[in-house]
Amino acid sequence: MAKQPQRLSPSSETIKKLLLRSGNECAFPGCTEVLFNDKNKLVAECCHIEAALPGGERYNPNQSDEACRSYDNLLFLCHKHHVETDDVSLFPVDALKKIKKDHESRFSEKPFAISDNYIEQVIKSFEEILETIKDTSARVKRIDENLSDLLKAQVKAEKEKIQPKEHFGPPFIVEFNGRSQELEKLHVAYNQFNTFLICGVSGIGKSSVTAQFLANNKTHKVLWVDCEIIRTKESFHECLARFINQEFDDGSIIEILSVPDDNVIRRSILNSLQRNSCCIVFDGFDNIDCELIKILKTFNEYLSSSKIFLTSKFNIETISWKNPVYKEILGGVDFNTFVSMFKSHIHYQISVDSLTRLFHLLNGHPFLIKLSFSVLQYLPIENFINQLSNQASIEISQYVKQKAFELLSSEEFALLVRLSRLSIPFRFKIGEYISDLEFYQIFKKLKDKFFIDDLPNSFFVIPEYIRSHIPIKENEEEALDLSKSYVQYLQSIKDDLQYFEGNALIFHAIDAGLLDTAQTEAFRFLSELMNSGRFNLAYRVAFDLERNTKSSNWSFIYYVQGRVRRFQGNYEQALEKYDRGIATYDKTALVAIVNLQFERASILTYLSKELNNPELLDEAKRTYQLLSVSEDATMSLQCQLSLFSMKLSENNYEEVINKIEDLIITINLDSIRINVQAGLWQMLGDAYSKAEDYPNAFQAFDKSIDLYKEAIVKFGMNTIDGLYHLYESYGWAFANALDYSGASEMFGLCVGLCEIFDLGLNMENALFDYGFHLVMNNQFSEAVNILQTHYSFVVDNCLIEDVDMPLIHGTLSFAKWYSGALIEAVELLGLYILSSYKRQVRPVISIMEEDGLMEAFDPLIFFKKRMYILIIPSGKTHKDFQQWINIVVERRPELTEPLSHFSQFKKEDS
Repeated sequence: MAKQPQRLSPSSETIKKLLLRSGNECAFPGCTEVLFNDKNKLVAECCHIEAALPGGERYNPNQSDEACRSYDNLLFLCHKHHVETDDVSLFPVDALKKIKKDHESRFSEKPFAISDNYIEQVIKSFEEILETIKDTSARVKRIDENLSDLLKAQVKAEKEKIQPKEHFGPPFIVEFNGRSQELEKLHVAYNQFNTFLICGVSGIGKSSVTAQFLANNKTHKVLWVDCEIIRTKESFHECLARFINQEFDDGSIIEILSVPDDNVIRRSILNSLQRNSCCIVFDGFDNIDCELIKILKTFNEYLSSSKIFLTSKFNIETISWKNPVYKEILGGVDFNTFVSMFKSHIHYQISVDSLTRLFHLLNGHPFLIKLSFSVLQYLPIENFINQLSNQASIEISQYVKQKAFELLSSEEFALLVRLSRLSIPFRFKIGEYISDLEFYQIFKKLKDKFFIDDLPNSFFVIPEYIRSHIPIKENEEEALDLSKSYVQYLQSIKDDLQYFEGNALIFHAIDAGLLDTAQTEAFRFLSELMNSGRFNLAYRVAFDLERNTKSSNWSFIYYVQGRVRRFQGNYEQALEKYDRGIATYDKTALVAIVNLQFERASILTYLSKELNNPELLDEAKRTYQLLSVSEDATMSLQCQLSLFSMKLSENNYEEVINKIEDLIITINLDSIRINVQAGLWQMLGDAYSKAEDYPNAFQAFDKSIDLYKEAIVKFGMNTIDGLYHLYESYGWAFANALDYSGASEMFGLCVGLCEIFDLGLNMENALFDYGFHLVMNNQFSEAVNILQTHYSFVVDNCLIEDVDMPLIHGTLSFAKWYSGALIEAVELLGLYILSSYKRQVRPVISIMEEDGLMEAFDPLIFFKKRMYILIIPSGKTHKDFQQWINIVVERRPELTEPLSHFSQFKKEDS
């Protein structure tokens, strides 16, 4: 490959000579724009005829650095005509040299009077561009270290703020008895299986056996998942992420939870569970049709270092699962265990015959035995045995529970009913809201009688075996009062709410008819989830609220769903949600409807490009114009910036620069939300970049970065999409300044954002832009790795019909060729030809022998223009190239035709 050229500033003598023959006018025919204005300030540009660096217009790789900065290769143009002459087809080298010659001939006899200050200004303009390029690495490193660290720290802080340190292990088992055979069989099977199913009827002791086994097994850290609480994949992912982060100091799952793509989350979870040996227990997995079943099958198929336990009252069919499942179907405890349990609770003598009869009547059922102990505190054992003997065997279970309920005092039973109405674990603090001053005594009695179980972190729950048989007879008014009590209880612990409690607060408030409270709490909760990057959970809560008829007209739930779909890159679904929100909004919620309309206009802008539909862009423009006169200064500025973006796409950058600079002076920026201030400076940077004023562009971008740091601290991850586009702006500014090192660094940061927080299908653009600019920077091996990842992303996400496959195939082929992977490059070359034909574009390929080249030649000049020139390495010939083709078509016969019909150009010896 040709040696990388250097951009050198012209000498003072060269500038002086150019100015003397310039007449202080632009060299373009008919243009009279001055070079220096009345204030003696340089307002034009000293331009190269043949560009100084690869990728520039009319770049000549055979020209030396000295020749590039010489008098013959330079001329003065106003900014307008500098841009216009970038069209090489209209202004080739000969045409520009003629323009220079004709212009200088007009002023050769009346030279322009110049001063040293004029020469200094011209040289300074070159040095500023050089300084911009030299500053690239330091700037990128500063942005990467400071902002990426801030983002990660912010995510971690948000997670820790919402989820304090928790106990994730098995519940503590008091006075466990028996099950020695089952425990021994589990011990033997533990190293042979990765999935275990402990099943049996309700109350048989499935949870106790599992907890006892794992409490004595220290090889894996345990995550105990109560399936009565955690019923959706989102809530499970949230719980697992906190567990992995806390127990293994591994935040990878937390960081990826913002990804709307379930496949990305699944891969991250599997990778983490392979790195970190743990055991996940799905306790009470009794809804076999729930969405967690898919997670279980995936874990069963892929996990080798981690273990999975299920406890269920069903013998779940697992024959279709990839790996075998160890099953233990629990029956009653043995007689010796029963006797041991009896003696630990009943302190009076009883005959062996009576014990034996009672054991057989209860069938060794552990929970029935425990409830019987409660009954036997008040009823002689012989009477109890006689009563059981009069029941059919299938009725004994119900009879024991009924008898236990009958022996409760009215206060105890009332409290049990009230607690069982709460669909989540509760804290002892609930007593302040649903009972009188005797709560502690009543609560303790219920615990002693096995009607309440302890959970970790001071949580309590009514066992499923009890709750499923409690007759709830409260009337509607009592139920309403109870829901209000639950709301008060949950509000009292709001500063320490866990996810399931925050969700319960909203829906209990709805049930209580406290719709204003529910709406306020839902808005707060959803904002918290969005700001912390927990987009999947936010979408799930908003979706559940949409399905509830009492909350389906809350416009902000559609705003949340639309934002998540927008991050995902699913613009059509986002538009659908925004339209629904606008159609159902509360007419008093002015701010909400304005935000929805703005977001909708943004989506229309994206869709207009995606669908090539200018009518959508016109509709978006009308919305922006309408909202730009809003009394809300932030909204007004956001809309103006969106309109400026449209003007930039039409190359009206001077107008945009002037208007933004006026805004910065005239408006009170302190009244504008910080993330919108960041967007203002970013837009100014984009406009300067379009005008090729890169020093000012980078200065504006740097200001935007500083503001984004503040925005992230204040608004959390809700600003991620704006930050991604700022990184993009940096990247394209560097690329346009022909600084491909800086460009590739910035697009690499875009990829990093997508990996950590994900912006949906933006990953596709980020990966390709990163790989493309690595190629332009001669980093071919690095480019191959990135472009190969991009190719896999396109295939995995079924994007082949939506993306420019000829460009993708051609770029990857070019990168592989110059990284030395010649046969792989030839295979991709065949795919490039096929995809070109499919898209009805002409493939442009040339194959040259390096040994036949008489002068330096740089294929990157043509690569940027989608022309792929592959130079056969020294010592190899076209015959070798044909052999590589033969190898490819032997393993991929479908490429025979395309690889046989493209032109191969060989330079003739002179």
